[in-house]
Order: sequence, then structure tokens, then C-alpha cells
Amino acid sequence: MSLGAFVAGVLLADSEFRHELEASIAPFQGLLLGLFFMAVGMSTNLRLLVDQPLQILGLTFGLIFIKFITLFLLRRIVGGPAPEARSRPWPWPRGEFAFVLFDAAQSFRVLGEVQADRLTLVVALSMAVSPLLLLLGDRIAEATRSKGPVRAFDELPVHSSDVVIAGFGRVGQIVGRLLLARGVSFTALDADAGQVDTVRRFGLKVFYGDAAHLDLLHAAQLDKAKVFVLAIDDVEASLRTAELVRKHFPHVQIVARARNRFHASRLMDLGIERQIRETLPSSLEMARWTLELLHEPPALAEQLVSRFARHDAEVLARQQAISHDESKLIQSSLEAREELAQVLEEARLAFTRKGRGS
Repeated sequence: MSLGAFVAGVLLADSEFRHELEASIAPFQGLLLGLFFMAVGMSTNLRLLVDQPLQILGLTFGLIFIKFITLFLLRRIVGGPAPEARSRPWPWPRGEFAFVLFDAAQSFRVLGEVQADRLTLVVALSMAVSPLLLLLGDRIAEATRSKGPVRAFDELPVHSSDVVIAGFGRVGQIVGRLLLARGVSFTALDADAGQVDTVRRFGLKVFYGDAAHLDLLHAAQLDKAKVFVLAIDDVEASLRTAELVRKHFPHVQIVARARNRFHASRLMDLGIERQIRETLPSSLEMARWTLELLHEPPALAEQLVSRFARHDAEVLARQQAISHDESKLIQSSLEAREELAQVLEEARLAFTRKGRGS
């Protein structure tokens, strides 16, 4: 019965019913998995580790070593880089399915009780050390990367530009394409070498460099620019760059991309008022379409979205002073939610009265 259930599960896992199956077993998955490991732990004979420590530890590390060598060779055969092949196999011990196999083998007398207990303990130990192996793999990968050649920042142009764009990903590229179409010169910087190479293949000029370095900003002649477009995706890198620009180039106007409300609030703390959350315009447009599909008049939907955006900006400005106090921030958000409902209801009533009057 158990083998039949296993085969049925494998077959259904790739069928159109897999999502329904996942939803059905989700409430029981954690409970049954926990009971399974509790049962395995209770049946593990730890006395063997005391009586035969060298044998048990030798088998454990032998198992890990054999699997490491096997996975390393397979990774190299399929063309993976050597540093990744060395670091990836470390966190992969034997799986919990081995416990099921050992139990079945003992039931059918393929393995003796002592052999099954010994192998079960070896697998359990290999799983127990997997977090340490994961850390070791990360350290190996990090050490290997640090020893590799570091790509130098690109040499920046000698002429200055009116606009410097930091971060030439999906946001920076849209800004750059519009400026390019209008004939506005700009200098684009990006700290991701792969992104730089990809963008260059599409004919856009971008330089590899980290805008969080003051010497690079001087090389980009930011002091002669009029606008600095801060489109860096990483929040901390964005804030470091913004602080650097505000401190050393106070005359340059900053237009910033904010990843979320927290990021926007931190940018406002630095005195950057021209900032916008990257998902806000698209989210408002989707909300407007949704209201129209719910048979709201297009003019009313546009007005509701406009009121929402205005109220959201006011709330963000009010919450800036309490952004570091979570309890006050939660209370303010609850009050703002009720306030927003009232504002939108007033807008709807005003639209209705206007429609009747006309």
C-alpha cells in the first residue's frame, strides 16, 4: 500500500491536479513530517556512537566525501565552473528517504538490526551537520571569488553631461531612453558588470562603476551636472549614494527611485523630495482598471485614484517622523485606513451630486 501510494504520488505530481493535491496535503505535511522525524530520532541507536565512535564518524564523513566527489564530477561534466562545483555539493547529505529504505530492508531481512541501526545513525549525523556544511560551502565560494580577478571600473568620458544616472536597470533604462530620444546627454553608471555587458549589447552606452564611491562621482563630473537620477535597486546602496551626493554635491537636483515606503521615508530624511516608489504608478493604474471593470464610471475611477495618491503622499509625510517607532506607525496606518475610506466616500458622493446637477 505504501509503495502504491508513493508511485501514485509521483505520477500525480506532474499532472494538472498537482496544485489541488498540494493544497489538500499542506495542513498535514508539517505535522506528519515532524512525527516522522520524531519517530526516526526515537529509534536512532545513539549508543553506537559511544561504543563505535571511529567507525560511525568514519562512515559519516566517508558518505559525505563520496557524495561530494560524485556531485563535483557531475557538475564539471555538465559544464559548471570549478568554484561552484566545489561549493554546491557540501550541503547535500543523504535524504530522509534512506530511513524508509533501511526500515523496509530490515523488515525483509536484507539488513540485520545492527547494520540498519548503524546506517540510520550515519544518515542522521550527515543530516545534522548539513547546516555546517552549508556555511563551509559559502565560505569556500566566497574565498574563491575573492581570489579571482577583480574587474576595474570603466574609464569615464572626459566631457560632462547634464544628467548622471546611477543604476541602469529596468527603471534607469526607461529614464535613459526618454532622455536619449530628446537628445539630452547623460552618463549612466551601474555596479553590476553583467548588467552593463547586457545593456551594451543593445546599443546603450553605460559605464561599469559603483556610484557609492566619491572618486567615481567626481570622475563622472557630477559637479557639472544638473540632475542626478538615483535608480539603484538595492536600498542600502541607494541610501549611501544619496547621502554622498547630498553631502558633496548639494547643488545637484536628485530624482530618486524608492523601492518601498521605508526606502521613501529614508530618502525624505535626507531631504530628497523628488522620489517615487517604483510600484506606485503601475499599482494605481491597475486599481483604476479594476474599478472600471467593476462598472465604476471612468471619471469617478480616475478621481478616486487621484484622491488615493494624494492621501497616500500626505500620510507618508506624516509618518516620516514616526517611521522608527513601530507601534506608533501601526496605529497611524490604522487611522489612515479609516481616513482614506472617508475621503474616497466623500469623493464618490461629490461625483454623484455633480452628476445629478448636470
